[in-house]
Amino acid sequence: MKKRIAVWFKNDLRLADHPALHQALKEASDILPVYCLDPAQFVAGEMGLRRTGAFRAAFLLDSLKSLDADLRLLGSGLVFCAEKAETAIPKLVEKWEIDAVFTSDEFGTEEKQQLARLKQILSHSGIEWKTFPPELLLPLERQPFMPEKMPEVFTAYRHKAEAVFLSEDVLPRPLAIPSPEIPALQLPSLNEFGLSVPVADARSAFPFEAGEQEAMNRLRYYGNESRLLSVYKETRNGLVGPDYSSKLSPWLACGSISARMIYREVKKYEAEFGANQSTYWLIFELRWRDFFRMMMLKHGQSVFSFRGFRKEFTPPSGRQESVFQAWKEGKTGQPFVDAAMRELKA
Repeated sequence: MKKRIAVWFKNDLRLADHPALHQALKEASDILPVYCLDPAQFVAGEMGLRRTGAFRAAFLLDSLKSLDADLRLLGSGLVFCAEKAETAIPKLVEKWEIDAVFTSDEFGTEEKQQLARLKQILSHSGIEWKTFPPELLLPLERQPFMPEKMPEVFTAYRHKAEAVFLSEDVLPRPLAIPSPEIPALQLPSLNEFGLSVPVADARSAFPFEAGEQEAMNRLRYYGNESRLLSVYKETRNGLVGPDYSSKLSPWLACGSISARMIYREVKKYEAEFGANQSTYWLIFELRWRDFFRMMMLKHGQSVFSFRGFRKEFTPPSGRQESVFQAWKEGKTGQPFVDAAMRELKA
């Protein structure tokens, strides 16, 4: 029997290459797309730092607007909740008479703990819970190592990973998404999170917009339109201007594009314009991304500890607020570090 399925979007704010949405479309009579923004992301922690600042928050909210617009073109829409998922989703399940919740699995320890808590809450109500493998260039089930067997050195991992066939296929963008009538999207302002609207800096190398279509526009520009992809390896460390590197990271971070979508476009580019070290190197960097995600699965929370997963680093004794503040402000005395930190701050 067909059922109503809530698809919980997180860092996968796209419609193409979306396993949870793809499977829900096969099983559901209708679908409720959901996003939960935990206000804790904006609460200052011990060192006075928020997990999400103004620039990232603005890009995220614009990504949600774009996702909602894309969904509405297909007969759906986005249900937004400004609270943590453990409280928001059970309420939505009751209000919208949801039969199942589909979502992507995670790499981070806190994120995996949240999934476990929500699964337990929903199981008490008899709600079906299904997670799908987290996003990687090489799918998790085809990785050459189980997480616990991952080598500590990238080269050892890469040699094995590159020997595994990698398909250019990605899950298609849906043509329609049946949904109940979803109210117009209402997003909070940055002021509601204690943030000011960021002011664009004319020197910025990132004058781009959020959303899946903008991510694909950038990828096509960097490839077919400008052919900058053919010189990526030579220019990627230039650090000045929008064209020295692909600039795909922000869209990858919020999931407006997937690594496999990038891989597919690179292979198309190579078929038309030829492969070289630069086209290879962009994929090489995506393998680094896979490596770090697999290391997160292996080592968990220890990657954030003072000593790290190798346990070799001896932290300095006592607190060092002045050193930390100098680093934040770009005043360490190391020109390269300081230039990068001042750019991030601006």
